[in-house]
Amino acid sequence: MSENHCLICGGKDFAELMRNPAFPLYFGAVSPDKIKKVKAYPLVIAACRNCSLVQQIDLLEENIIKEVYTADYYNISSPIVTGMGKNVIEDFYSFFREGALKKGKLLELACSDGYLLHKLQNDGWDVYGCDPSKSADIAIKNLGKQRVRNEYFNENTYEVQSFDVVIFRNLLEHMYDLHAFLRAVALAVKEDGNIFVEVPNIDVYLKLGGFGNFFHQHVSYFSLETLIYLLSRHGFCVERYLVGAGACLFIQAKKQRGNRMSPTFSDSNMKEKIQEFVVANKKIKAKFKLLFNDPSIQRIGVFGASGGLTALINILNFEETQRIKYIYDNDSVKHGKKIYGCDVIISPPDSLYSDEFDRVLISSYLFDKEIRKQLLDCGVESKKIISFCE
Repeated sequence: MSENHCLICGGKDFAELMRNPAFPLYFGAVSPDKIKKVKAYPLVIAACRNCSLVQQIDLLEENIIKEVYTADYYNISSPIVTGMGKNVIEDFYSFFREGALKKGKLLELACSDGYLLHKLQNDGWDVYGCDPSKSADIAIKNLGKQRVRNEYFNENTYEVQSFDVVIFRNLLEHMYDLHAFLRAVALAVKEDGNIFVEVPNIDVYLKLGGFGNFFHQHVSYFSLETLIYLLSRHGFCVERYLVGAGACLFIQAKKQRGNRMSPTFSDSNMKEKIQEFVVANKKIKAKFKLLFNDPSIQRIGVFGASGGLTALINILNFEETQRIKYIYDNDSVKHGKKIYGCDVIISPPDSLYSDEFDRVLISSYLFDKEIRKQLLDCGVESKKIISFCE
């Protein structure tokens, strides 16, 4: 366990937001024969009182987290194979194209199956990718070994100033050493080159009470202000940003000549945001406790087998968990698997019948509207549907 310090400013004064004594290291779907391999550890989330970064404290050793990414149970939905997650990537793709950059050499870090890279290659970019996970096998198959590296990125992975553009989506929040990572990115980008970043938006999470949004693999949680502050410390000037659908932040930043430090930053509204989080967190937990203790509701279906459901199971006792009779998900990769802490097998939605459950809970923030429509199209009465977003 490492010493607590802010991953941006180095400060050691924190306001604690959440403490979970035992949260699973992996929140996704796992094959029944491998579920025992997933371990649970304490999870503590806090906000730096100096620069307002929200992050984990009492961090696990980094090698423990890295083992998850290469574990045989670890999987990420492939947009190419399943179609899951395409909408978010398309939103980012639109944001990227609006930058109207001159086409050149482009690197995507954590490129996964290469869905975005393939689109950009079709647009005329000279594309490259880097990703240590098994999902990179698909990118290698489609783009070639000479373009995609199946390894962790560091300052020695590529030649200095190799790329006109570096993209990293849903990666920065995983970094234990933000400054080492951004130094490596700055080395890889040409002078006056651009980076494109996507991260979850902590401001949205705080308003929602953070339920299902905090887990071990995400070390930091950025607001627009803290992300701009961090990038400026490494010589990147933010030129455009967009608060995307759901809880996404998109940023385009340009590498500046020289590397000037930014003034000390603090989000003056952080105290109010924390209080808003505390109220929202208590409210959503109370809602779920009422649902799972209502004597008229004995059979509950859940649609969405990911972080939200893992967090829900984590606050329920054994008797309450037993009321979950069905778990549905659109991702075929998850079918036949389980979520840590629950013995229900994940099923495809075509096996869904409204009369099988008393209520169905949508546990996805990002796809809430789409799932609700899907349930209504399946004949589920509106009064039976409950959502994390309500």
